[in-house]
Amino acid sequence: MNIEDVLRRLVGTKDSFESALSQIAGIDGGELLIRLIARLEDAPEMENAERERRLMSTFGKVYFHAGQLASIAEAGSKLTNPVLRNALTRLLPPEQRALIFRIGSPVPPESAQTKITSPFLLSV
Repeated sequence: MNIEDVLRRLVGTKDSFESALSQIAGIDGGELLIRLIARLEDAPEMENAERERRLMSTFGKVYFHAGQLASIAEAGSKLTNPVLRNALTRLLPPEQRALIFRIGSPVPPESAQTKITSPFLLSV
């Protein structure tokens, strides 16, 4: 079974999803997860709880190497669905979690300083 067939089944009916989980052994897990994330977000008929369950179940079944985690996090940074984004954040190791929220967001210049003021300081 090729990756397209598996993806179609992972986003299909509950029965096809459960069946597809047993078919993902020989597929590149990193690519599968990246493409699954996008497909789950684009499945308007699916409830958020079901999207989250499918992402978490698939993540636990696939094999991918550590180098693919950054690509998975980058795909997560493009998610607009907060449930999927938070589910992916919980699945990734801490050093990759930050990538989900850093990619695409503006980085402040190094010279920027935060000024902290307190209304409780009184001059005498």
